Amino acid sequence: MQTTHKISGSSAAGYAAYVTSPSDRGDYYTRSSEGEPEIMTPSRWHGSPSLHSRLGLLPDRPVQREELAALMHGVSPSDGHELRPAGGNGSRVAGIDMTFSAPKSVSALWAISSPYERARIEAAHTKAVAGAIARVDRDVELLRSRVEGELRWQRASRLLAAEFVHTSSRLTRDQERGGVPDPQLHST
Repeated sequence: MQTTHKISGSSAAGYAAYVTSPSDRGDYYTRSSEGEPEIMTPSRWHGSPSLHSRLGLLPDRPVQREELAALMHGVSPSDGHELRPAGGNGSRVAGIDMTFSAPKSVSALWAISSPYERARIEAAHTKAVAGAIARVDRDVELLRSRVEGELRWQRASRLLAAEFVHTSSRLTRDQERGGVPDPQLHST
């Protein structure tokens, strides 16, 4: 299952902080009895190696908050130059939040599996997400513009995505009072 929503430019800093911050709310199933993470799937960049290089991103290193925030503000994290123009009202869309969720049965299997089997399930999830992002890059018209009053859609010339893998659902208010979140393998 996949869901999407637009992230406004005014939400960029908060969104970047949220996805790059460790949290006690979730990923319960990857914590040892002492509460420390047993398995932490790092965040990762998707996109062309030449684009990574041009922007100073290291694809073998987890996504850094400052890099993500700069990109969401429409500027290069390496030198601050503008990457995309602001819209007619002076604002920019910071990005599109796409959430890719494994089926519930896969998440439940992941939660009861050994570390070896979890790694295999995560690898399959990672491959599926990479394939979906490649399809969006190749086929989906993400850019909207207005030319002489007419709304037009077009494909982006380049797509850059930051993936963050989570293994549990967000806690509900009731669960925050001592409950445990459901297993939910998903990437945002």
